[in-house]
Amino acid sequence: MYDFFCVCQKKAVILHRKKNHELKYFGIMKKLLSVLLLVAALTSAATIQARNMTLAGSIGPYKIHMVLNDNTYEGYYYYDKNPKSRFKLHVSRESECTDYEMGQVYYCDGCSHLTLQEYTPAGKNSGQFSGVITYKMRMGYMHINFSGTFLNKGNGKQYEFGVGRREEI
Repeated sequence: MYDFFCVCQKKAVILHRKKNHELKYFGIMKKLLSVLLLVAALTSAATIQARNMTLAGSIGPYKIHMVLNDNTYEGYYYYDKNPKSRFKLHVSRESECTDYEMGQVYYCDGCSHLTLQEYTPAGKNSGQFSGVITYKMRMGYMHINFSGTFLNKGNGKQYEFGVGRREEI
């Protein structure tokens, strides 16, 4: 009986060791899988690149083109009469529109209140765009519009501005 007990006890110890080894192995594999998933998520997030959107319109009577990054809204604009002189644009304020504004004021699918500071090629802060950028999806197209008031800080004059584009979805 003693021999049988010892054999059973040894098998139990062996089974216990095997179970602990499997648990440790499972724990290591679980951690490794978590790390791999994290790396994959970070890699895929890093490969999603923002693109620039080119919007056409005007500041008062002056025709312009505005190029903005679709994630940060940073970019530049130029007057159509002088495309080589680019004025840099930096966001100084951004806030999301409320559901009420999207549904009742702008009738859009998404929008943000933006204030962009204008800088001359020499780096002088010379103007400010304050307005709303809206996104509307209609009949297979995405309509992007940015409109509001432009303040020329050099002479204090204000102009209405509006730029936009339509792209196929």
